[in-house]
Parts: sequence; C-alpha cells; structure tokens
Amino acid sequence: EGSLTQVAERLTGVHITTAAHTARGVYVGAADGLARSMDGVTWQQLDLPTPGMHITQFVPTTAFRTVGIAFAATLDQGMLRSMDGGMTWAPCNLDLTDRAVVAMAPSPAFHEDYNIFTALESGVYRGFKAGSQWHRLPVPDSALPPTSLALTLRSIFVGGDNGLWRTNDAEVWEALPALAGEQVLALATSPDAKWLAIATSERIARTNTH
Repeated sequence: EGSLTQVAERLTGVHITTAAHTARGVYVGAADGLARSMDGVTWQQLDLPTPGMHITQFVPTTAFRTVGIAFAATLDQGMLRSMDGGMTWAPCNLDLTDRAVVAMAPSPAFHEDYNIFTALESGVYRGFKAGSQWHRLPVPDSALPPTSLALTLRSIFVGGDNGLWRTNDAEVWEALPALAGEQVLALATSPDAKWLAIATSERIARTNTH
C-alpha cells in the first residue's frame, strides 16, 4: 500500500541480482553465489555445486514452505534445484539444450503438479517431476529468443523482442495483438497468479488473466 518494511541491513561489496523474502528466511543471489539470512543481519553462504556461481534468479515454489523445494537460475550454468529449503543445491539440466537461462517460473500449483518452466536462449521448456525431466514447448520461432516468462492460473506467457505470446495448453500459441512489435522486457504475476504485469520498451501495463 505504498509503505516499505526493511527486512535486511544494507549489503556492501555485493552485486545483488535477485532477492526473495520467504517463511524460511531472506535469500539473496549475487554474481558470486547465494546466501540466506534469518534475521537480516547475519548471512550464511549456501552450498552450490560450484563455488562462486553467478545466480540470476531465485524462486521458491508453492511447496517451499512445506517441503523446501526452490529453484535458482544461473548466468551460464543452467538450472539449480534445492529440496531442503535452499541449504544445498544440485543441477537439474537433463534434456536442456543450453545453459543460458533467461527466465524461469514454477507452476502456480507446483505443490500439486511439480511443474517448472524455463526460458533459455534456445527455447522454452517445461520441467516435470520438479525439473527431473524437460520437454521443449512448441513456441513459435517469431517468439525466439525469449526475453521473459510468466505463468498465471490459466496461461503461460512468453515475451520476446517482437511482442508477447500466450498459450493455455502449452501447445497452441497466439500473439497478443495489443503488444505486436513491442520489445517485452519483463513479466511478473501477482501473488494470486490472476494478474500479469508487462514491461515493454514503450510502456508498463497489466491485465487480468483470470
């Protein structure tokens, strides 16, 4: 409602790339790793497969509070998955054609279907069994390379340099005429997954997708 609540003290000397405030603590990704704090003052460096990995995105799933499943994207080493609240991480890149992760988004019903979606420079993939198996989605060539990705309760959205594409079944895609020719820079959904926010090179907009 316009007010801000501080959850961590200022961090110096850290190139922060992503952050999330969860029931299990505050998580901060950086160009040289991932850390967690329970009080916003003291920080614990988390165990990554390779020390100093460049983390670009940290996403807790709807199963994070109960069973601790979260995902992290790296600049050039693919996807990482944690099954223990973010304390330890392992790669989950089987069947992915490249390791340059542009964006990722878990299903709004991840606690039921365990689906995770990721946009790579080469295409968009759906991960089954919490990212254990990946299947490339038939996104139109005109939507590639993707610039952004978001999921709502009903649809998958992929942004590109020439507009925004949507599918309700992960098979048949349509371009949204209202954004034809616009470069989509970022997509974000509301906590209830009913609203989609769209940032393009020309404007910021939102739409009710429910």
